[in-house]
Amino acid sequence: MVTLLPQPYYDRVFALWEELKVQFGLRYVLDTTPLPHFTWQVSPEYELPGLYEVLEAWTSSSQPFEVRIRGLGWFSEEYATVYLRVLASTTLKRLFNELFELTQPYTAELGPFYQPENWVPHVTLASNHELSTELQPKVSAYLERNSYNWHFKATTLSLLYLEEGGPAREIKRFAFGSGCMDPVDSI
Repeated sequence: MVTLLPQPYYDRVFALWEELKVQFGLRYVLDTTPLPHFTWQVSPEYELPGLYEVLEAWTSSSQPFEVRIRGLGWFSEEYATVYLRVLASTTLKRLFNELFELTQPYTAELGPFYQPENWVPHVTLASNHELSTELQPKVSAYLERNSYNWHFKATTLSLLYLEEGGPAREIKRFAFGSGCMDPVDSI
């Protein structure tokens, strides 16, 4: 489950991914999840009909909210990932915790990084799958040329589906304040 970034930030992140591909050959994010977003949770499997109903009700009763991005962050060397830091506001934390509780009956497992005590909201720019120790300082210096002081209103929650060997695609979108939008696709 993700929130797609609105314009112009969607295009700005996509342009950063393209630059990282050209400058450093980093293409993992573009090849797997080419939709600029921050992630609420990841699960290998959901019980979709029930999940859809819960998300419909939750997003209907939850209002759009402010999101602030401030600078770059790095996950540890073991999971070397450079990202844009999404500030974990009180509202964002509350919504995350609500979503976590509501979705538990509809998922087999959530990864360790999507547990309330471990969740770090972020927008991935390049991932540990291809960020070598040698590339990390070069990528950091390249990205630090820019300022990342963004704010926007989060208005949607999307479900993405990642097929093995293919990029993620959006299968359902919900609007905060009104619930399900037209289906995007089906699995």
